[in-house]
Amino acid sequence: MVSPRLWRLLACCVALVAWPKRACAKKCGSKKGSRRRDSESVVTFAVTTRAYAAELPYLTSWLEHYSTLDFAQVCIMVTRPQDTEPIKALLQPFNTSGRIVLLDGRDDLHAAMRKATGSERKGKGRTPCYKHTWHLGADPDEFFVLPPFMGLHDFVAQDPNANEYRLEWLNVPDAGSDSVIQPPLRTYTTTGKKKEVYSYDGLGVQKEAGRGKYLAKLSEVDNWYAHAGDCHHEKDRKCCHGPPGVMLHFNRGLVDAVLKEKTALKIYEFTKSGDRLKFLALSEVCLSIEALSFPVPQWARRFQLSVDKKLEARLLSELGISAEGGSCEKYLDCKSLSSIQAWYTGFKQALLAHHKEVICDLHHYCLFFPPPHQAQELHPYDTADFLAWGGRKCLGPRGRLV
Repeated sequence: MVSPRLWRLLACCVALVAWPKRACAKKCGSKKGSRRRDSESVVTFAVTTRAYAAELPYLTSWLEHYSTLDFAQVCIMVTRPQDTEPIKALLQPFNTSGRIVLLDGRDDLHAAMRKATGSERKGKGRTPCYKHTWHLGADPDEFFVLPPFMGLHDFVAQDPNANEYRLEWLNVPDAGSDSVIQPPLRTYTTTGKKKEVYSYDGLGVQKEAGRGKYLAKLSEVDNWYAHAGDCHHEKDRKCCHGPPGVMLHFNRGLVDAVLKEKTALKIYEFTKSGDRLKFLALSEVCLSIEALSFPVPQWARRFQLSVDKKLEARLLSELGISAEGGSCEKYLDCKSLSSIQAWYTGFKQALLAHHKEVICDLHHYCLFFPPPHQAQELHPYDTADFLAWGGRKCLGPRGRLV
């Protein structure tokens, strides 16, 4: 016969095991119906990206990576019609089973996601991406990295009540010429909104609304945005988040920034006057300050991004940019890759040397100032401005928010 004391002990153990699920269910409301449907049907995954010619040197690595995960469908939104054939040619070795779908797209991923999932079409003409249980939006420079011995099904099983998993950016800036890029020992990530930072398994990530992407359940998210979704079953429109995941965000270097600025149809956060390179320089400055960074999980450091340097050189040549020759004081006057590299190095070193005068609070500026605002504030300035800053007003809000 079991004693009353033992019964109470067993009841406490059951309550502790069930607590996280009940807490999330209370936040999101009862979802027994959706859990029952998931158990009765096969849970599948789709990933959507958008691409154009400038990203071809890096798209192979992206395809290789997501092919190793359990995504049943890969949807690629082609943002420029003239890039369709080159992208088709690159995809051919990866698409033997017809898993990859090419779609007409737009220049921002969240608009592409709304189109791919059918939420802009009101149920008409939905693409194959819509039929899957979970959907991820990831740019070609974003790599969702799972912990060891964990697949996608294991990842979403961490919380049966969750309908959205935040994938927090871990920035990997690189302005070199290497054909293989690996995450550094330490990194940093920009929240853009929140001032709270908490630790999950030793990984510093933002609380709730950080900068990153999300893996979401299609049946419960009725609108897609760049960094979060709207969940239709909730009054306050907030989704129920499971434990956060890791999204390596590669700022893929000097050539990538040049190609993007000169070939993108629309640019929302950057102008075509070197702002992407200025933002890359700021990323390297932020990463160089140890107090603003935290360790990259050891298992994520093993990831490698391969770059097709020959294809990069061909694309630069088509834009009239040679490999060597000349010099320039301003980015728009640079006509060769070597002169752009020299301009970039000078800009970065001047910003690093004078950041205490130029930026009011580097801690706040790096961690909590939204990237579009960072780019807009750096836009008017060049190397010579930092060297002769003098009594100019510093950039960014004054005072820390932590």
